[in-house]
This record gives sequence, C-alpha cells and structure tokens, in this order.
Amino acid sequence: MEDIRSGFTALFQATEGQNRRVTRLRCTYPVQCVAPDDTFDAQVCDMSTGGMRLELPHRLKPGTTIGILYASAADLDTAQAEVMWCRKQRGADAYQAGVRYADPDHVLARSWVKLILGELGFDVARLVDRRKSMRINVSGAQVAARMAAGRLPLDGSIVNLGAAGCLMEVRRHVLPGTIMQVHLGPQGGLPVLHLMGRVVRMAKKPERGRWQLTIQFEAMSGAQVEALGRYLLLVLGRASA
Repeated sequence: MEDIRSGFTALFQATEGQNRRVTRLRCTYPVQCVAPDDTFDAQVCDMSTGGMRLELPHRLKPGTTIGILYASAADLDTAQAEVMWCRKQRGADAYQAGVRYADPDHVLARSWVKLILGELGFDVARLVDRRKSMRINVSGAQVAARMAAGRLPLDGSIVNLGAAGCLMEVRRHVLPGTIMQVHLGPQGGLPVLHLMGRVVRMAKKPERGRWQLTIQFEAMSGAQVEALGRYLLLVLGRASA
C-alpha cells in the first residue's frame, strides 16, 4: 500500500469549529462515490478521523449519504459518509464537498479508512475518541525531546506522539494533574517546538523501573498544531525507513 503513503502530500492543518480543534491531513488520491442516483469518480483533498474533503464533478445536496470506495482497497468495506457542505471551486468547473463519516465506529473500523490511517502509523484501535486516538509510535524513531515538570527536568523519552498529546516514559513518578513542558527537536531541519500539557494518567512499569505518563496538550495555537504535524510526518518517515 505504498501508494497510500505517497498520497499524503502536505501537513496537518488546524481549523476551529464548535470549540474543538480538528486535525486534517491534506492528500490527493482517487476514490469512487456512490450517490442515491449516480456513481462518479472523485478526489480526496484532505482527511481526518472524523471525515474528509472531496473534489467532485458536480454538486451534492447537504444531507445526502454517499458510499466512498478506494479502488486499491476494494476488498474492504465502502465508507458511508454524509455530505455536510458543497460549493463550486472558484475559477474551476469542479465542486468541493465536506463529508462526515456516517458509519458506526465498529463498521468504520472495517473500512478502507481505517486501513489508510493504520498504514500511516496512527493508532486506530479506538475510533470512538477519534481525535485523541491519533498517535504515531515513535519508540524506534529516536525523537529528540526534552521534558520538565515545572522547573524540574525529567530524564525520559517519548513512546508515542499524536495530535492531542503524547505518551512519555520517565524515571520517576509524576502525579496526574501536573503541568508538563515538552520540547521537541530541533530535528530534521525543524526548529524546537515548545508545548505545554497536563498529566492525565500515570502507570508504573516495574519491569523497567520507569513510569509512563499520558500527556494531554493544552492551549495549542494554530501554528503549534501545524508545527506538530511536521514533526509527526518527520517521525513517520523515520519509523518506516
């Protein structure tokens, strides 16, 4: 499925809506759509764990449910999606539509959508909490990172990294609720990225004499979200090399 990887050509974008931040991957690859009275080819422009944006040859009415099939994964279930909006592209004959996945989570988990996110390294075992479940395992990618609890530096490493938080492994316990500073990089030509987060869970790993901390990032700006996306794609390339 190398064509899936090569389809993603840009970075994470931050968009605001209903007081939540949505992380999308811009991409370009062909799909086939099945509407109630028509079947047509389309192009995926960006994708998230909640939906996608399509380029279409004609207008679709908001509220319409369509099936979306990725030809390279034709043996997997078609993803059902609801059209949320549709508008004509300026200076072009094509239209763009934003669609939201309409399948229940257990059905979506059998579709090509899960395959694509899984092939990219995201944790898709739990699609119920779709935004926070997007994590890349970075344990073998040697992520340059520094951590601190308040002013106290922590000796440890990042196990996985996602759009909403990370999993750290450290040499001493840190209580849930502690505010953390996470500094990524510099690495691969990317500058240092400074993030703030809160410990939401702590688990002892006695076999290694360490503790694992689940960190939820807080108060990220749009620029920080986009910079984090660059680190995620950098790490993904190193982990799959």
